[in-house]
Amino acid sequence: MQTTSFKMFVIVTFLYVDIDECSTSSHSCDVNAVCSNTVGSYACACKAGFTGDGNTCTDIDECTLGTHNCHSSLASCTNTVGSFSCSCNSPSRGDGRTCNLPSGNQLAEY
Repeated sequence: MQTTSFKMFVIVTFLYVDIDECSTSSHSCDVNAVCSNTVGSYACACKAGFTGDGNTCTDIDECTLGTHNCHSSLASCTNTVGSFSCSCNSPSRGDGRTCNLPSGNQLAEY
């Protein structure tokens, strides 16, 4: 008598679906951070002008730190949320980064 044997193979497939926490707003990133989706998770990074771990971001005061690019002697720096602005001090004129004294006074450029 001849016997026939059968082997049974079972293939199990798992379907993995990544959930984009960034697009579903199910993340804990600060409002001043960028959320980046990763496989199975997400990452947070503070936007330019802010510092922190991405979950908590605080404004960088470029004026106090001296990291601005306002004219060194003829302009004033004003901190803004996430940035700063420069303005020439009177009587100088310019965009705050480059300031010139009016004619007749010493010309000073950045």
